[in-house]
Amino acid sequence: MRLAQGFLAGGALALAGCIGWTDAYSGPAYTTAGREKRNGPTFGVESIFSPRPHTALNRGSQTFPVAIHNGFQLTLSPDLKTFSWLTGVALWGHPEPVSGYALAGTNLHVDLLNSRFSFGNFQPYGEVGVAGRLGNRGDDEDGLIVTLGMQFMFLYNYLAQNEPASDGYISIKFGLGWDVH
Repeated sequence: MRLAQGFLAGGALALAGCIGWTDAYSGPAYTTAGREKRNGPTFGVESIFSPRPHTALNRGSQTFPVAIHNGFQLTLSPDLKTFSWLTGVALWGHPEPVSGYALAGTNLHVDLLNSRFSFGNFQPYGEVGVAGRLGNRGDDEDGLIVTLGMQFMFLYNYLAQNEPASDGYISIKFGLGWDVH
């Protein structure tokens, strides 16, 4: 249900005068501490949106290079299941045909740590990646994109008992999405 709400919110922002992209992604997540039972797949949906050109924040027809990032992510491993809400800022450009992006922000997460509930908030995440458009279309046309990113996320579990309370994660994310001009 949350993923559908995320897509709907992203679509509503795009129609309300924003440009950017939304994608769904998956890939492997690895703990930086080397705990094998904390490695596993990650899945999510995210959006990057900025005001359209010719608004108060933009001059001329150039896209504003700073945007809002918002996403929901699920990471599953044998010992830790984490659902995160990611929110932050992005430096980005439209994939015309390929562009880079960088994200930074904080996350709010709920966890199942060795069958026990835990949570955390205001922990940092960051990502760098590239987005490329698919198909033969003009630079100002909406359409499909692919994304490839490398994310770092720090998680601190407030209710961890007899466990290490913190973990860093590196994820490689492969995504498919829609670019809105």
